[in-house]
Amino acid sequence: MGSANVTGTAVSIDSTNPSLADSNSTVFHNNWPIVVFGYVFGPFCWFLAVCGFFLTISLIMKIRIHHLSFWPIYGAIQWAACTYYMIPLGWALLKHARYVGHFRAKLDARGVEFRLGSRKNPDNAFFAWDQIATVNERRSQAYHYYSVVAKNEASVEFTSLIFLRPGKLAHEIARRANLPITELATS
Repeated sequence: MGSANVTGTAVSIDSTNPSLADSNSTVFHNNWPIVVFGYVFGPFCWFLAVCGFFLTISLIMKIRIHHLSFWPIYGAIQWAACTYYMIPLGWALLKHARYVGHFRAKLDARGVEFRLGSRKNPDNAFFAWDQIATVNERRSQAYHYYSVVAKNEASVEFTSLIFLRPGKLAHEIARRANLPITELATS
């Protein structure tokens, strides 16, 4: 479901301290369409599972032993599978929406601060501009993976499932750190 990995020991800062705020800061928020999609279609998948359950029961009740046919049994199996798989799909959508619902990256005069992790267990990472070693881009068939690697080997990786415009975020980090974006080979 996407990637927001913080590796190594990045410097953690207190983002609630008003003295750290800067008037030239830029904030990149989470991918809000993905969050809305998860919160809307997660419960909708559960609704479809309930509907599929009743349809499965209805199809099973219509099956008669003395007129046994393949197609009613096949239809009941299909709707039972739909019911079975819609429940974890709805759960996964809600879990992902809740997980990435508060992610952000704040770029200011001092560096870039990533606020990742869960609400109960936040995983903040701060990289000063002069401590960033590389900004990497790795393309796959489905996503573009971007990573910011510090000189102390700490890194943060993100995709479009995490931030709305990850390419713009990576290019802005590279511009402010005076570094080129390194394209990595796909694996």
